[in-house]
Amino acid sequence: MTHVNAWLLSQRSDNTRRAYRADIEQLVTFLHDLDPDAGLYDLTAEHVNAWARTLAQTASAATVNRRIASLSSFYRWAIANGHTDRNPADATHVRREAVSSDHAAALTTDEMRALIAAARAAGPRDLLVVLVLAHAGIRVSELVNARNGDLRHERGHCTLVVTGKGNKVRRVVMPPAACELVADLDADEWLVTANDGTQMNRHQVTRVLARLQRRAGIETKVTPHVLRATMITEALDAGVSLWIVQDTAGHADSRTTRSYQRRAASLDKSPTYALAARWAS
Repeated sequence: MTHVNAWLLSQRSDNTRRAYRADIEQLVTFLHDLDPDAGLYDLTAEHVNAWARTLAQTASAATVNRRIASLSSFYRWAIANGHTDRNPADATHVRREAVSSDHAAALTTDEMRALIAAARAAGPRDLLVVLVLAHAGIRVSELVNARNGDLRHERGHCTLVVTGKGNKVRRVVMPPAACELVADLDADEWLVTANDGTQMNRHQVTRVLARLQRRAGIETKVTPHVLRATMITEALDAGVSLWIVQDTAGHADSRTTRSYQRRAASLDKSPTYALAARWAS
């Protein structure tokens, strides 16, 4: 695993390193069960395709493709550094699964109000989690890694500096109510903390949202990404400029941002409703 460790160190993002390591470790376990004597440089496209088929039994197409991409990234690094001359996970050898372009469902205005009310009743920490994820649309990894010292006050606005994918730093505006909740925190304290005062992780945030969903009586599954999708969809629907929403969400391509609006429009403006009205007796 020496080469794997060196490859992981070449990645700029901690999140990327953790994900890549988990993917490779899962592959190594699969390979050991298939052929105990085989190493990463003994892999063939047949091995990778067999791994992909096994993954597809329990994982989504997007997850399978991401794990194959992780493996392909390792081999590209190994080729560049003279450790091998082939990439058995290359797209020319390994079939990628078709992925739906649908994004997470967004909450309605009424559902969002109910969620905020439930969070307010639950306490300041839960309210802060909901307000920041829903208003700023940041990723859960950006939320749990933020400290109070990342807050700024600029031209009358309370902003938060976050580090997103590819270690890209951006600034998002915080709702005033959220800033009031953390006004007394020291700069080095985590913005959101677990019950014992330590840094929250993404799984704890997800559990908080699931609990609030039940209390609010919301049928739609509420996750960090659903709140991110809600921010993007609702902001575009409210007439906020595409480029502003794109910058807030940290999307490199405006087409990614627009796809959220397109999904909502395909439902709200479906021809089904026009035809139902036209053909009603």
